Amino acid sequence: MSDVAIRTYQPDDLPALAVLLDEPLDRLRWRWAAPDFQPETDCWVAVTPVNRIVGVCFFTLKERESRGWGSLWVHPDYQGQGIGMRLLAAAEAGLLVRRPDAAELPILFHLGENDFRAANLLLKRGYEPVRQPFSMRIELNERHDSPMELPAGVVLRDFDAECDWRAVYAADRAAFAANWGFDLITPEEWRHEHMARPDFEARLWLLAYAGETLAGLCLNYPGDGIVGHLDTMGVHADWRRRGLGAALVRLSLHEFRRRGFMPLFAWAWTRGIRQLSGCTGVWVCAWSGAARSTGKCCRKGSCPGICPPNL
Repeated sequence: MSDVAIRTYQPDDLPALAVLLDEPLDRLRWRWAAPDFQPETDCWVAVTPVNRIVGVCFFTLKERESRGWGSLWVHPDYQGQGIGMRLLAAAEAGLLVRRPDAAELPILFHLGENDFRAANLLLKRGYEPVRQPFSMRIELNERHDSPMELPAGVVLRDFDAECDWRAVYAADRAAFAANWGFDLITPEEWRHEHMARPDFEARLWLLAYAGETLAGLCLNYPGDGIVGHLDTMGVHADWRRRGLGAALVRLSLHEFRRRGFMPLFAWAWTRGIRQLSGCTGVWVCAWSGAARSTGKCCRKGSCPGICPPNL
């Protein structure tokens, strides 16, 4: 039996979790300050006798959507000892205490990139796969030195963080409303997610207007200053299939290239992969899983888990 203890998260754990998750502390602090996440009750950690954190599991309940999101991670040196299963059991039991009706809510998990061990662990717990998102990467070179022209009648405007954010929020929500997994986030939650993040830079947001209509947007971030991130690209329904999305992506690649970035990362579902790779040459470098419960998640007296997609 492992001598690793499972307990709830404490605020002093954040630096150690940043190391465990290989994530900059300021970025993790921003993510865990999200309005819909309460780490003191939603997060459980695995701790060794010398107080080293070697695993973490947490749930985020989306009240307006009647579902939740989860994540599970165990340090490679401590995998295969049952720690992941214990973390999942503790997190599910804690969720049931706070929300007895959670037994009937679908819980979606994001798996880490190429984390096959966690995927197999969760597969045994009775969840079913729903989606397979991918991390995507492109090497920027001389072919990105020339920008692509926008469709006729469309122009770029600078983003004014104080005056424009609500219009961008509305356009983003409209562009993705029909997508699988659409989040019903409030304007304040959206503002935290997109504008409070440590690497937010207004000049990297491309907003394409047709008259007074925000026809398309591409929200980019500089990341660590070496590897950029194409985070969100959406097009108004009236402007789809006119080349606007491809133009915004190519303009983003051009801007990152102009700034001296080498690679650029994006994240997409299968449909997005076809669209990005077809117009820009982006290629897939890793998969991550999204899976959901079968409706028996967190049932009292049991500890069901997750199934990875297409292992």
